[in-house]
Amino acid sequence: MSETPQRINVFFRLTVAVSVVFIVTIFAIVAAAFVRGNSPLTQFLQEHGGSLIAAEVAAALFLGLLALIVDQRGIVRPTDAAEVVADPDRGLDDSSGDIPEL
Repeated sequence: MSETPQRINVFFRLTVAVSVVFIVTIFAIVAAAFVRGNSPLTQFLQEHGGSLIAAEVAAALFLGLLALIVDQRGIVRPTDAAEVVADPDRGLDDSSGDIPEL
């Protein structure tokens, strides 16, 4: 029995990439708070850091949910009717109302 390896959903990889960018941005904002200079990066993070973090969180949530939705579509769900085992002696048209044992 050789199982084919499942491909990793591309949206999961994008979610991981956005999360890494989020972590780097957090570290940069914390570092910029302790720097005593007025470098362009420090000024940019002080002015736009909050909106940058909000955009990254929104992107991570959106991509994460999209990854879960796409991944869920690939899963085949067994139905209750497929799990019922029919008794060959009784046939399929049993009107007695008994539920067969599984």
